[in-house]
Amino acid sequence: MIKSLLFAIVAYVLGILSAIPVGAVQIEVARRAVQGHLKSAMVVILGAVLVDVFYGFVALFGILPVLKSEEVMAVFWLFGSFFLVYLAFLLFNQGLSEHHFNKGKRKLKKKRLSFLTGFSLSLINPMMIFWWLLGERIFVELSLVEKFTPERSIEFIVLAASGMFTYAGSLAVGLYWLKRFIPEKVIMKFTLGSAVVVLLFAVYLFVKSLITLLL
Repeated sequence: MIKSLLFAIVAYVLGILSAIPVGAVQIEVARRAVQGHLKSAMVVILGAVLVDVFYGFVALFGILPVLKSEEVMAVFWLFGSFFLVYLAFLLFNQGLSEHHFNKGKRKLKKKRLSFLTGFSLSLINPMMIFWWLLGERIFVELSLVEKFTPERSIEFIVLAASGMFTYAGSLAVGLYWLKRFIPEKVIMKFTLGSAVVVLLFAVYLFVKSLITLLL
């Protein structure tokens, strides 16, 4: 009973911890939240978490083992870098012009686009497979489980995914309520800063993919 409770707590906390590092998904969530589109921000999170859950099944159930290949992941990173460059361009364009900024507000409200954004940004990060495998190892090292059964694996995936959504959702709600105190110029500067972060991440993925494919 105690081990089961500790298992649930650790799984949930691991999900929260995985969502804390700032990445492209968090930036898109924050961007929508500070501009008043809380539902769209939540839809971004939903799209991203669904992909993370998929990678959880890939890792813990051995589905599509080809996705664990470094070369295959490098291809994901390469195409992901191109997608992020395009996203960075849109962010720069939005942040540099008030006209485009206001136009962008309407685009950010679209839930289908928000879902595809979260889904795509999470899809280009197959490294989540290794995060799930690391989580599995942590439970074994802590002696919370001796062996991951299918039931335990599903429990881990559900609890960790709940933690991911909880943290990202709390971030979105917090920024949404703070938006009334944030001037539009500050939001525009945040958009430009986000563009820089996304562009740097794109360069990182591009270089990483080339190193993996060529060396």
